Amino acid sequence: YAVYVAPAALTETLVNDAFEACFNQGGSPDTVFAPTKQKRAISGFGQNIRRLTSDGASLSNSIDIYESDFGRHAVKTNRWMPAGTLAIMESSQFAAAYLRPVKAEEMARTGSSRKFMIESAVTLESRAENSSALILGLL
Repeated sequence: YAVYVAPAALTETLVNDAFEACFNQGGSPDTVFAPTKQKRAISGFGQNIRRLTSDGASLSNSIDIYESDFGRHAVKTNRWMPAGTLAIMESSQFAAAYLRPVKAEEMARTGSSRKFMIESAVTLESRAENSSALILGLL
């Protein structure tokens, strides 16, 4: 995957450069994962665009789908990401890889109650690293 270290605020140009790098390497990124601060910066890309509902009761200033020269990208907030990080990925190129399948195993009884343990080992598999990008060090 393409890695950008940008000790600066997130800009639309930086995001589009990352989309372009993925595209030029054969990827078609469709999802952006952003921590709250970076999600707010992305919502600011359409600063002059406001959506008002037909009844006039609510105003929206959030970007959930970002359309660039390289396709449509769902923008999702991720509360567990570090604040200065933005992940761009092609979701079809990632999958759960099971190292040990999910199984339930009965444990020792306590009186008449039965106890079970559910056990598994799962990791995230990247099938095409070049289809994704990571932007680090954002302010």
